[in-house]
Amino acid sequence: MQIKILYFSGCPNWERAAARVRTVLAEHDRADVAVKGEDVHQTSHLPSDWAGSPTVPPFAGLAIDSGRHPVLARDACRIYKTEAGFEGAPSLDQLRTALRRALTEPHNMKKELIAMSPTETETTVQDLARAIAAASDVLDEQSRRIATAIIDLLAQGDPITPAQIAGHARVSEEVVLATLKGWPGGVFWDDEGRVVGSWGLAIPEMAHKFQTDGGKPIYAWCALDPFLIVPVIGRPARVESKDPVTGQVITMTVTPQGIKDLSPATAVVSFLTPTKPFDFDVIQSFCEYVLNFASRESAERWAAEREGIVLLPAAEAFEVGLRAWSKWHAPTSTERQATT
Repeated sequence: MQIKILYFSGCPNWERAAARVRTVLAEHDRADVAVKGEDVHQTSHLPSDWAGSPTVPPFAGLAIDSGRHPVLARDACRIYKTEAGFEGAPSLDQLRTALRRALTEPHNMKKELIAMSPTETETTVQDLARAIAAASDVLDEQSRRIATAIIDLLAQGDPITPAQIAGHARVSEEVVLATLKGWPGGVFWDDEGRVVGSWGLAIPEMAHKFQTDGGKPIYAWCALDPFLIVPVIGRPARVESKDPVTGQVITMTVTPQGIKDLSPATAVVSFLTPTKPFDFDVIQSFCEYVLNFASRESAERWAAEREGIVLLPAAEAFEVGLRAWSKWHAPTSTERQATT
C-alpha cells in the first residue's frame, strides 16, 4: 500500500509533505504504507486529482484536498491554509486528523476529511478577480461611463456613433472621441466612423457568440467577457462557444446573477492571470488564453501545453467576472437611497 504525492520539480515542498506524511504514519505504526513522489512532468496524462505541487491525493480516506480545487497546469505550486498560516505543505496536525479519521471511520473511506478554509477555488477566484480588476482599472469615472455606454449600446447588436455614445454617457461628442483614442485594447470602427467593437464585444465574428434578450447576435472577445458585461448592462445574454480541442459546442445563458442552462454541465473556463494593465494587445496576450471547454479532460489537454493556465468551473468563472468589474455595476436602489 502506498501514498503517492504528486509534484513537479520547480516546487520543492513535496519533500516536506512526504516527510510529514511519513512522520504521521510512523506515529500510527503504519510501516506497511509506503510514501512515494510522482513528478507530473513524467506522466503521459495529468492526474485528475492534481491540485498543484505538492498534492496528497486521497488514500484510504486520507483526503488532504477539499475537493473544490481549480484544474491547474503541470507547472503549478500549491499553498495550504494551516493552523499556523499559509504553508507549502499540509501541517502535521492536519495529516494526523485525516489519518485518525480514516482509521476510525473505515466505512466512509471515500469521504473527504479536511476542508481547507478558504478553499483553494475561493482563493483562486479572489486572486483572479483582483488581477483582472487591476488590469482593467485604467479609467476614471467619466471614461468608465463612456465604456459602459458603449457595451450597453453595442450589446443591442448594431454599430454605434460617437453621438449615440455621448448621449448615453451624458458627455460631449468631443470628449467621447478624445477618450476612445487612448483606450486599452483599442476600438474597432467601420467605414462610416461607427464603433463596431470595444471592451469585450464586437460585431465582426470572433470566438464566442453573444446575444442579449432583444438584441442581435454579436461576439465576445474572451470567454470571460460575458461574465464581466452582463452584470454591468443588467440584461441576460445567450453565449455559444466551441471547445478548441474537441470542437464540442458549449452554450449557456448568462444572467446578472449567474449562469443558467449550461450545456454541457461539465464546462470549464481557462484563465491566464494578467500581470500588467490591459493594452492594445489584450486579445493576443489575454483573450486567446481565456476559453470555454466542454470538459475538464479537454481543458487539461490544452493547458498541459501552456504555462500559467488556471481552469475553473463555469460557475466560479462567472464569479471572477462579477467581482472583477464590481466598480462598473449600477448602484442598487438601496445604495442610491443611501447617497441621497
